Amino acid sequence: MTELDHTGQPANRAPRKPGTDPLTLVVGVHLVLVDDGTVLLGRRRNTSYANGLWHLPSVH
Repeated sequence: MTELDHTGQPANRAPRKPGTDPLTLVVGVHLVLVDDGTVLLGRRRNTSYANGLWHLPSVH
């Protein structure tokens, strides 16, 4: 008997490369915190991308 996946289709047991699943979602969230006309920013430090630049707090 063939095993079915969550969609009811035959389960594919072949290994997949990370990030190639069409159901994978990547979500980024940014925070804009304003207090009396002042905006909270962070400064990137010790990173390999945009080192020294200002940014909004965020998570993935």
